[in-house]
Amino acid sequence: MYLLHLPEPSATLQVTYLKFTRPLNEESSTGIARYCEELEQRFREHGVLAVLALAPHYIFSLRQLELGALQALRARLESRCIARKFSLELALRIAARRQIRDLVNTFLPHPGLTSLLILILWRGRPSETVLEECYQVLLTLFRKLGEVHPAPLDEILTLTEERIEVIRKWYGITEVELRTTLGRDVGEKLEKCVLTKIALTAFAV
Repeated sequence: MYLLHLPEPSATLQVTYLKFTRPLNEESSTGIARYCEELEQRFREHGVLAVLALAPHYIFSLRQLELGALQALRARLESRCIARKFSLELALRIAARRQIRDLVNTFLPHPGLTSLLILILWRGRPSETVLEECYQVLLTLFRKLGEVHPAPLDEILTLTEERIEVIRKWYGITEVELRTTLGRDVGEKLEKCVLTKIALTAFAV
């Protein structure tokens, strides 16, 4: 479990990376949505705003998650959300998309995945006790899908050439755009490009 403390508006993003011993199937995908909803309802009175499961292929930066969450929160405050459900709003902002159908079988859970990123967005700063309780309930729920164990975030924050290409294409970043962006290495350049795409989504018509 990793915590990101967001500034204005004050919020906390709880990030958990789960790995499964067997690939998810169609039934598992349905169960994931149900467990996220159950977790959200159970901890809503403690400040949970959204619970979201993502395919981890396109995630490589904590700043990517942070900016997406901030964009979603600000859209909610200013009544300009794209999606009716706030968890989907969070997904759209992180993915830099405006159509939910773009996320089906790509950014959102789908059969064949062997890992998931679980995001829980809280209002303000929840207590350590509440965070730990929520984390244990999360593990209990997702173990219904089969053998699963938490894994370090480093595994998805590590870039390979293949991952760079997948992320670059998802966010519509050209090779020229990546090459000409200032940065110490390709990871920093890619992060800057992705953050720009996420930020621009807020102004897209």
